[in-house]
Amino acid sequence: MVNDAHRLRDIPGVIVQRRYDVASRARTAWDLHQAWPTARFIVIPDAGHAVRVRRLIEATDAFAASAASRPGPPCHGP
Repeated sequence: MVNDAHRLRDIPGVIVQRRYDVASRARTAWDLHQAWPTARFIVIPDAGHAVRVRRLIEATDAFAASAASRPGPPCHGP
């Protein structure tokens, strides 16, 4: 999974791992962060796989705000 993660090095990112998520192992998230060290790495200590997490929303909101502040043509969805 992380073999080509070095290609992401110039892309901003946030890796959010929930401590008790048995479907997505913490080791995999850590390995991804090691291969993509410029990404922020956040562990939610009291969450599992099915829990909605405020940190995920915060991360996507930060990307949206960053994109909105950049000059250039507007992005339009389908």
